[in-house]
Amino acid sequence: MFWNIYWKRIIGSIRNKELIIWTLFFPLMLSTLFFAVFSNIDASGLFREVPIGVVDNEAYRLDVSFQIAIGMVSGGGGASLGASGGSGASLGASGGSGASLGASGGDGGVSIGDGANDGGDFGVADVVGASLGANDGGDFGVADVVGASLGASGGGDFGVADAVGRLFDLRMAASQAEADEWLEKGEIDGYVVVDDAPMLVVSGNGIGQTIAKSFLDRYLQTKKSAQSILSQGPEEAIESLPALLERASFTEEISLSQSAQTRIVNYFYALLAMVCMYGGFQGLQTMTYLQANLSPLGARNAMAPVGRLRMVAYDLLGGATIQYLCLLAVVAYVNLALGVSFGPRLLLVLLVCLAGCVLGVSFGAMVSVMSKLKEQAKVAILITVTMVSCFLSGLMVGGINYTVAQSAPAVAWLNPAARITDAFYCLYYYDTYERYFLNIGIILAMAVAMLAVTVAYARRQRYESI
Repeated sequence: MFWNIYWKRIIGSIRNKELIIWTLFFPLMLSTLFFAVFSNIDASGLFREVPIGVVDNEAYRLDVSFQIAIGMVSGGGGASLGASGGSGASLGASGGSGASLGASGGDGGVSIGDGANDGGDFGVADVVGASLGANDGGDFGVADVVGASLGASGGGDFGVADAVGRLFDLRMAASQAEADEWLEKGEIDGYVVVDDAPMLVVSGNGIGQTIAKSFLDRYLQTKKSAQSILSQGPEEAIESLPALLERASFTEEISLSQSAQTRIVNYFYALLAMVCMYGGFQGLQTMTYLQANLSPLGARNAMAPVGRLRMVAYDLLGGATIQYLCLLAVVAYVNLALGVSFGPRLLLVLLVCLAGCVLGVSFGAMVSVMSKLKEQAKVAILITVTMVSCFLSGLMVGGINYTVAQSAPAVAWLNPAARITDAFYCLYYYDTYERYFLNIGIILAMAVAMLAVTVAYARRQRYESI
């Protein structure tokens, strides 16, 4: 008898096209839409090069150290510079490429090799060598120290520049009027004009302007320190320059989980919770087929020589099976076709899906037996409750589930969709399982309570005539 009722319930669900559309094809289409809309959501928070301009005036062309510094954080490959005396200067920005400098006095050159190969002392030997070999005393040392401190991959610590390779999207303006025009049109966040010292001109406040100002402030501080150290002689430079070039970092970025940090997966977790709650359609259909006053099939089932509770259990199990298979299809499509990872613990993800399906089917069965409304009205109640629950779990507005958890924790803990979503979230981000199994326990407790209500109402139903 079990297989007869169970199998026919599965066949009936498959033949119900409207039910299959809502529990399978609609989630597949919605997941495709989510992927198309949110696929670049993580890239929106990544660093983008700050567009700035530099006025190419005579003072800028004479300021070799600033040319080196701005070139290193704007190009990533080095800067080719001309010195005031007509000699050329070339400096490689890569940590092991070395640099070749020509003295501004015009006679003799200083060749600097791969002083950065040890990873942290780029510029120490180089600067001292340049300072001792240059005829006029130390201007090249200042430029090298400033460039190495601000931009060299081995010794620099400007943070963003080291991480992304380029800090600025640099544009050279022939005149200050041209730079003002770019600034007015919003093509750049600001521009630098060199007079006695580099000066930043901006038209507003923002991240780009803050980064440019921080870079310029650090450049001026580093240049002043380098000039002071080099003016005291080679011996003092050897002792003091390592401390100037060394940039200590007091923070370290670590990951609290094995999974990559991403925001897009939260929307798909809420989507899977919605599919679980759509199991209510299966529970609603099951109880409709078993109630004699709602359908001819229900009248025939009421007269069958089978215990009512057994028939309800077998039928609900068949509906839960179809719902779980639909959910597995959605998970496979999102993970394999769309390439959205649910983390390394996929079996536990499927366990959440199973518990969620049981909860959804139980919810639909309870809605069906508790009211004498027509089937369309019960469907409306089911959809309304499901959508409100999914909305509060973050399906429509990302992060609203955290807001609800802080402002109304009781609502969050009693929201079935939120518990399902949070169980997925715990698997993806947490290394421990306490909260995960707590959510699973709450989900199953809700399902048991709904089934108990369903059984209590189903046993009380009697018909005077069929």
